[in-house]
Amino acid sequence: MNSATAGSTLRHDVRVISLIGTAHFFSHFYQLVLPPLYGMLRAEFDVSFAALGALTGTMFVASGVSQPVAGFLVDRYGARTVLLAGLALFAGATAALGLAPNFWTMFLLSALAGLGNAVFHPADFAILNASVDPRRLGRAYGVHGIAGNLGWVAAVPLSLYLGELFGWRTALIALGCLGLAATVYLASQRDAMVDHRRPKTERGAPIPLAEDVRMLMAPHILLSFGFFALMSMALIGVQTFVPQALTQFHGMPMELAGAALTAFLIGGVFGTLTGGVVADRFRHPEMIICSAMTAFAVVFLILVIPGLPHVLILSVFVITGMLMGLAGPPRDMLVRDRTPAGSAGKVYGFIYAGLDAGAAVMPPVFGWLLDRGAPRAVFVLMSLVIALSVLTVLQLRRPAAVATTP
Repeated sequence: MNSATAGSTLRHDVRVISLIGTAHFFSHFYQLVLPPLYGMLRAEFDVSFAALGALTGTMFVASGVSQPVAGFLVDRYGARTVLLAGLALFAGATAALGLAPNFWTMFLLSALAGLGNAVFHPADFAILNASVDPRRLGRAYGVHGIAGNLGWVAAVPLSLYLGELFGWRTALIALGCLGLAATVYLASQRDAMVDHRRPKTERGAPIPLAEDVRMLMAPHILLSFGFFALMSMALIGVQTFVPQALTQFHGMPMELAGAALTAFLIGGVFGTLTGGVVADRFRHPEMIICSAMTAFAVVFLILVIPGLPHVLILSVFVITGMLMGLAGPPRDMLVRDRTPAGSAGKVYGFIYAGLDAGAAVMPPVFGWLLDRGAPRAVFVLMSLVIALSVLTVLQLRRPAAVATTP
């Protein structure tokens, strides 16, 4: 336990959690400001929706590839500096998209935005672990997750509203400037955030890169990466193709199928709040995760039964959303418990890249199943993926030599 965090006051912790929550809000916010403007971009540049999708995909590929690198930078140069640079880059690239002279320039700017997005998980968690009293870390992780979800919620209507009122270029410039202003504010509050740097060797030299890479290849780190990837596979399924599967298999109107996704997200907010409290009071995160994910797999399988009442289907999504949210803070606590001293940046950066990997793998599989008229298989596959995630957690053991200081 870090002595600084152990003695931090509630007021200080709330301040730090609010600052990091603000940063995480903008990271999710900028992920979704562009899609609502697709129609305007398509009309101006005369491009396909596939090309527009590739534009957003470029950002996520750049983010996923560079997130482990961002983790190394956090450990070497400090989380505060990296976080502020990433937010400034993400916001600045978004504003620059509004000035792009042609469509192809937007791909370069989207890649730069992805580089900015890559810093948030390793930097956020490094600062939270170093700044917040360990007795409140579960709730800190919960607020962090909810702030990100609120960023998604706010992005779509605000981007649409500004785009329709002033045009897509002005909308992107204005939204980008909003994040730049937030960067200035966070920089003015940086003293509240305890920085994080990788310890050096006994001779004062930085830890060799080969030793860091060996640490990331440890079985418990790779299992954690696999767990994040499997959770992401199920989550991306709910967000992308489950509404279509509900329409095909259960005959739900698309509007009601979309409401099922909303029910899942709302359930996730309440589940995350609960998970933060539980993670602080029950110091066995692997048991919380296994219980929540096992229940998720069982409840979700109800959807393979034909002719279910629509009210019951919506209830399934509320419950499974709560279970997914419940597992969130304990999941982050599990990673913290298995992170060597001073390596929070690279460990969180590497493990959270599993979310991008899972999101990249599964959409084509779910789409292939729906193209072949097998919507029931989508529900079965999602339950199996969640069951596999439980197996990865069961394989994790608390390493005796691992220190949990940030």
